[in-house]
Amino acid sequence: MPNPYHKFIPGSRLGSSILILAIPSIILLWSIHSPAGAFVEARLMALRYRFFNPGNPISPELVIVDVDDGSLNSYAAQSNVLGRWPWPRDVYYPIYKHLSDLGARSIFMDIMFLESSADEYNAQGQRINRDDDLIAANLDFPIISHAVFARERNDDASSHDQPPLTERAAQLLPRFSVELENASDPHSGSQYRQLDLPAPGIAESSPGLHCVSVHPSSTGLLTHMPAFCRYRNFTIPSLALGAAASRYDGIQSIKLLDDQISIQARNRQILHWSIAGNQMPLHYYSAADTLAFPRIPVAQIIEDIRRLNSPDPADAIQDFSQLLVAPELIANKIVIFGASAKGAYDLLMTPYGELPGVLMQATMTSNLLQQDQPIRLPAWADWLVTLLIVLICALGSLRGRSFALAVALPLGLFLVWFVAALIGFRLNVITPMALTVMSIPPVLLFTVSWQIIVEGREKRKYRKVLGSMVDPTIVSEALKDLEALKRGGERDITAFFSDVAGFSTISEQLNAAELADLLNEYLSAMTLVLKQHQGTLDKYIGDAVVGIFGAPLELPNSADAAARTALDMIAGLNLLRQRWQSGQLYCAAAQNMQIRIGLNSGPAKVGFMGTTELASYTMMGDTVNLAARLEAAAKDYGVSILISDAVRERLSADLVTRWLDIIVVKGKTEPVRVYELIGQRALLSEQRLQAIALYEEALSLYLDREWSRARELFLQAARQNGGNDKAVDMLAERCQSYLIQQPDETWQGAWIRQHK
Repeated sequence: MPNPYHKFIPGSRLGSSILILAIPSIILLWSIHSPAGAFVEARLMALRYRFFNPGNPISPELVIVDVDDGSLNSYAAQSNVLGRWPWPRDVYYPIYKHLSDLGARSIFMDIMFLESSADEYNAQGQRINRDDDLIAANLDFPIISHAVFARERNDDASSHDQPPLTERAAQLLPRFSVELENASDPHSGSQYRQLDLPAPGIAESSPGLHCVSVHPSSTGLLTHMPAFCRYRNFTIPSLALGAAASRYDGIQSIKLLDDQISIQARNRQILHWSIAGNQMPLHYYSAADTLAFPRIPVAQIIEDIRRLNSPDPADAIQDFSQLLVAPELIANKIVIFGASAKGAYDLLMTPYGELPGVLMQATMTSNLLQQDQPIRLPAWADWLVTLLIVLICALGSLRGRSFALAVALPLGLFLVWFVAALIGFRLNVITPMALTVMSIPPVLLFTVSWQIIVEGREKRKYRKVLGSMVDPTIVSEALKDLEALKRGGERDITAFFSDVAGFSTISEQLNAAELADLLNEYLSAMTLVLKQHQGTLDKYIGDAVVGIFGAPLELPNSADAAARTALDMIAGLNLLRQRWQSGQLYCAAAQNMQIRIGLNSGPAKVGFMGTTELASYTMMGDTVNLAARLEAAAKDYGVSILISDAVRERLSADLVTRWLDIIVVKGKTEPVRVYELIGQRALLSEQRLQAIALYEEALSLYLDREWSRARELFLQAARQNGGNDKAVDMLAERCQSYLIQQPDETWQGAWIRQHK
């Protein structure tokens, strides 16, 4: 049925939609561009990598030679100089040589030699420069690349306050710088104010240089790594980019294409990658794979070198199978030489906690080698999803009136989107999530708040309407499920109709003011009785009172409640008549006022019906129509309360009824048994109960076509009841009529009423 209160708040639905959309959107615009937005995105990214990692394999072309805690501790126990960090630089030459002998494709250092070693003197007083060994290694093994460190980024690419370019850097950097196409573009990557080069001699002799600078995000989590370091007009590839390109004998040029870079070698593209400024997105492998990255403790290599050069045949390695580090672990591999020992490396925050930087350099290198570049949806995808969720929630709030919907709709939409984002992540599709996740609290807050405002307004409206219809004590109960109240529907109820007998006569004897006073006093008293029994006032029709029992508040026995209401109204009217008679109020007809009541139980459609401006809670259906017909039929039998068989079947045992007749009301074809509701058994005399029994026995004989015996018992019942019984008179008259002219064979005992 139409809901007359759909306009629950002044203003148009468009304005309401804008309000619901605007407030969360303003909050989101602020939050997503605040540090909180970046923090949430970083945490969500970490969560996805930890628990929903796609599980891509690490490149088999890569291995780490690791200065680990085990290596340092083993030498420290021997009081060896290698038990302290940093190591003397003459240690590295034999390591480089051994790696080269085993067939390493390239060696990229994650250990920096930024300062010259202090001169030392041997026992013979000869000067020793330990950098000479590194310089010799650079010259002997062209697979080595040394680390530079870029610092102090100028993201606006400005050059003010930049230290002057040294003559050494000006001479050295052109040899190691790669061509950066579109370098004049402001989007050509972040500039650095300073570049720390390896110590003199080491850099000059180095076959290659690469940048090892790393910049965690503002949240502390490492999410990107540089593709290159841009210093003045020089471009130094990062360790990861240089190592990956060593598969193709190095980089020829780097081409910037909006948010992509293209790496050229041998006049062809070898890599194509996403980039932001100079930063490449880092794709983490699973925690287990990251921690199990192929790492060779450097102590094993040093031990192999020692035994290979041992003069003792018992100690010397006779066969490569005796090596601690099998040649196939190094052959044709890209070697990243770094340190993971405590105090020897930089800690970087990852989804798996703090890890050494060499692991992250290896991870980025593996990304490039394996082409592990997930599809990253643009930021507007997050905006679009959020906008759709907010829009749907706004429309849901406008069309729905449920707290459950206000909570379930945004949470349900978020859950569907969240699961989809996680499935996408497993399929290497990364969706920005921060905005949508951050939208849930404000959307929930405002949709629920909206429901509180709306429901508060609606409840006040319905409370105002119901307050005049039912007892105030049950209004709150009826309003607990506001949606069901507004929605209405079919309910099992007992319909109540009452009317004043001969009201036209009364109204003719009173002026308008007196008639109004009489009606107000009478209706107030009757309505009070109705509400006391948890009935709902449907309407007044002049002097008639129409009530509903069982809606909107469900009752355990609506028929019993309606019956007791009817009896109490009769008793209440008696008290009114006594007061009017003693006070000589109104007129004689009013002082002898009688009412008739009709009751029927069954299914009926109930709910608020009417217009948007004016509606009332009412009932409709055959059950209601029959109750109205019974109230009118009560006049035929001269009784105050006429009820249907459906009501009688539900009454408590202490209420006494008299089976009056079987009738067919106007407009219907089905016969209905009707009963007079008399009162409580404890208040009736034995003589009255016997009269009721005699009447019902006579009615049974009447239906069996024993007209003579039936008429005799009807008259006996009347005498037993004091001699004045209109129902007896009517049935006795029928018996007399049927004795003269019997009905045909189709007669079933039902009396067809010709008027309402």
